[in-house]
Amino acid sequence: MAALPRWGRAALDGPAALVAHGMTGFTPQSIDVSVAADSRPGRRSTPGVVVHRPLERGSVVTTSSGLPAVAPEVAALRAAQWAVSDKQAALLLCLSTQQRIADAQRIRALWADVQRSPRRGLLGAVITAISDGVQSLNELDFAQECRRRRLPEPTRQSIRRRLRTTCSGRTMS
Repeated sequence: MAALPRWGRAALDGPAALVAHGMTGFTPQSIDVSVAADSRPGRRSTPGVVVHRPLERGSVVTTSSGLPAVAPEVAALRAAQWAVSDKQAALLLCLSTQQRIADAQRIRALWADVQRSPRRGLLGAVITAISDGVQSLNELDFAQECRRRRLPEPTRQSIRRRLRTTCSGRTMS
């Protein structure tokens, strides 16, 4: 994290930003940092830090640890695009929404503005699935297997509120 002040307008991005926002269950292999496209961070690279210069960095927020990071939805999309495999891309999207770090509907809205991506088909399908309620890789794989075998799409998990009745007959929520 000592590298961030060196570049002034730098912010954590991708998986590192998601972890800074509180995501658990994933350890990034490097720290992704976004800097303004016009910045000149110098020629020396810092081991373990990957510097990106996106055309549009997106909004920068301060995490609970005090570090600047891109918004969680932007970080989730970029993490999925920069992932080392398709499975890891799907995992990062599922983890970020399952843990309520990023909002699936906001990710979907941001994805609509993305013009090019090497994983366009895969990410579009995963984002649609998480927007429809998929919470885990297992659910994603199961739904895919149902489609492959021409079985009906499974119903998704949802929060259910049941009314409870006390001994006296009163209803509580």
